Amino acid sequence: MLKNFLPEQFKEVSLYGNILRTVQLILSLSPLWTITSVVLMCAETASFFFALRSFKQLVNMLTQQSQLAESGVYEQLILIGLVSVLFITIRSISAYVTDLNSVHLTRRMDDRIHEKSLSLEYAFFESPQYFDILKRALEEAHSRPVAILNNLNEIIKNSVIAFGFLYIIVTINWVLLPCILVMVAPGFLVKAYTSRKYFKWYRRRTELDRKAGYLRSVITGDLFAKEIRVFGFGSKIKNMYDALRLTITDEQLQVKRTATWLDFIANVISTSGFVLCIGLIAINITKGVNSMGDIALLLLSFLQTFNVMQQLTTNISQLLQNNLYIGSIFELLDLTPSENKKGTEKVAFTPEKALVMNNVHFTYPNTTKEVLSNINVAFQPGKVTALVGLNGSGKSTLIKLITGLYPATEGQILYGDTPIQDLEPEAFRNLMSVVFQDFGKYHFTAGENIHIGDASREYIMAEVEQAAVRSGANLYIDQFALGYETQMGKLFEDGQEISIGQWQKLALARALYRDAHFIILDEATSAIDSLAENELISLLQKQMGDKGIILISHRLSVIKHADYIYVLSDGKMVQEGTHHDLVREKGPYYNQFKNDLEPV
Repeated sequence: MLKNFLPEQFKEVSLYGNILRTVQLILSLSPLWTITSVVLMCAETASFFFALRSFKQLVNMLTQQSQLAESGVYEQLILIGLVSVLFITIRSISAYVTDLNSVHLTRRMDDRIHEKSLSLEYAFFESPQYFDILKRALEEAHSRPVAILNNLNEIIKNSVIAFGFLYIIVTINWVLLPCILVMVAPGFLVKAYTSRKYFKWYRRRTELDRKAGYLRSVITGDLFAKEIRVFGFGSKIKNMYDALRLTITDEQLQVKRTATWLDFIANVISTSGFVLCIGLIAINITKGVNSMGDIALLLLSFLQTFNVMQQLTTNISQLLQNNLYIGSIFELLDLTPSENKKGTEKVAFTPEKALVMNNVHFTYPNTTKEVLSNINVAFQPGKVTALVGLNGSGKSTLIKLITGLYPATEGQILYGDTPIQDLEPEAFRNLMSVVFQDFGKYHFTAGENIHIGDASREYIMAEVEQAAVRSGANLYIDQFALGYETQMGKLFEDGQEISIGQWQKLALARALYRDAHFIILDEATSAIDSLAENELISLLQKQMGDKGIILISHRLSVIKHADYIYVLSDGKMVQEGTHHDLVREKGPYYNQFKNDLEPV
């Protein structure tokens, strides 16, 4: 019966699981300050007991009237004063070091999570499960490691103090020991049990919290503000948010009701035990069983023991609770990229090397539908190659494969004669420069927006400006009072709002800033007017040299610039050739653009 009542923390003996890992993690992140805080804690506890021993000696001196020496009393008082000052000093320094260690741990924990997030491959960022793990880890990273460290410190300190007081009590009246244990045991069991209930609820509500957070961002954010007001669906989103929050709140209150009721029962038992112990002490005083020094020390020890044991109970239950929550951080830190072999071969750039896909098939992780099937394409250096197809035909997925964001399920992708999985991933990606269809709008300065296209290079303004000129972004950046130091977007103070077309030109400048072998433009001119678009493509063709350009677009005005065109439909390559050849064939390509075609 008792085994079934005990929370799962005890069944799993988790004190030797996550807690041990947490201690190792803390020591790896902040070894010096952690060890210093433990040493100071031990010194604080030692000075406390020394002060208590001095107090007992003073009481005994005062009760032995015949042998009382005034000088001895003064000496004892001075000793108590010095030890008390030492105790207060050490406690203050210990608190400061603990706070300092907390700040240091929080910063290093941020670093560890950011490093882990950057090391994971792109597939993780298309998984809802990953975002549940990430959300829990970010919620706990700043508090749980520090909380567990503080719990362990407090448990060690309070355990030493409790054993010291219990020793004093047992030597004076051993009957009080079982009474004290009866007082504290129910509270400990209840807190450990309810902490597990809270944790289960916390795990359950993670996805609900993410949904609520998304709905809140829709209601309050600037990204959706225009459509909410034009279409008038703000109240619907608010009702969805309210219903979700009500579900979360109801579940939370249900857990709290259970915890409150159990806590009430435990407090009744503890209070009854406390009254019983006070009664036993009072009886001993009336019977004259112990000396006045013993009685004074016993009363002080009992009251302190009760408080310390209550604190110890709270510390242990908090430790067990924090131990459950710290698992969310280890969930993230334990994530590892897929077991696909990481290449180590150096990338040797030569102008003749093409990017080739041979019989490539691809299926997204955790799905069964094949998105790309038997793809054979060749992207030649010094040429403009276009990918054409209706929405959902697999064009953007193909880009994810040739940039190494996903490995092919079957077939090979070659750079020259070398499979790209044999090349160093970062070095291979440095050969690519991409403007994605959903490009990033970074709330940095205009110059920083461009420079992050190749952040490893030194920030040289002339090179940043040159990239802006090539994309046409200079035409509006030069109009700003601060030029390339102008903050983009309205998220921060003094930010400059720009149109979607201007954001796109900035993304183009970022891609052109990198000295890449292949430049990939995935609907990269969709928000730019046709005149500027034609000028841009013509300029790229003139300046490309040995670079290959890969175009994805629904605009015939862009596609017709290509030297060679591949047509995709439902994940399969259905046509290929030049613009004129494909028009003459009057197949899928012709059907897609026939309304824009002039008579051939």
